[in-house]
Amino acid sequence: MSDHPRLAATVLVVRDDPLRVLMVKRSVRGAFPSALVFPGGVVERGDADAPWLPTLDSPEKWTEAERTVRIAAVREVYEEVGMVIAAESQLATLATDADRANLPGVLRESDVVLHLDRLVPFGNWVTPAGLARRFDTHFFLYADRSEHEVVIDGQEIVDHEWVTPSDMIDRARSGGERVLFPTLATLTQLGQHQSIDAAIEQALARPLPRVEPWREQRKDGTSVSRIPIDAGYSLSELPYPQLDSTGL
Repeated sequence: MSDHPRLAATVLVVRDDPLRVLMVKRSVRGAFPSALVFPGGVVERGDADAPWLPTLDSPEKWTEAERTVRIAAVREVYEEVGMVIAAESQLATLATDADRANLPGVLRESDVVLHLDRLVPFGNWVTPAGLARRFDTHFFLYADRSEHEVVIDGQEIVDHEWVTPSDMIDRARSGGERVLFPTLATLTQLGQHQSIDAAIEQALARPLPRVEPWREQRKDGTSVSRIPIDAGYSLSELPYPQLDSTGL
């Protein structure tokens, strides 16, 4: 077991008319098997490396920690679904198996610059203590106004879809899809808005506390996963998923 969660980043890639978000399905292997999630993954050592700096619009405006987690978000989205988010323009050539692992080189070769401020902080969830795999995940909101093509990697990610938050919430509650507590709570938050601009405005205005769920046993013998009511989410508890080793 680990008391030190791994830093991670995930991105709500959203479109308007109606407001939809990109969800991807994980493979049966690896973290969160078969779950529908937002694109993302753990921060890697290389996300803080110097080769990224020439690809950024204003690298000096960020601390190293802020810059690194945002770079991880951009890299993971590119590796999983072939989209270059936060860029001044989309690459002419979408990700291939060869270049998914070398986004800095692809950006420099194509003279594409990243604007990390286009990633709007939307949440921060931490896996409960005492579990084998723990993540300190930063959620970002990104407006995909150009509606870039999605090309899944076919390995970690086996499917994708653009869904309205209300539709995905209904499917999760009916048992039709496996959706983790942080994902469902975030969808509920996003679903309060009718447009990207409204969602961004609210995200910039509200505090973003570090949220760590806990398990609570009820008198009737049932268990729930809970977060503080004042954490800013309208969804603050769910029945505890007995088979979910993440504890979320």
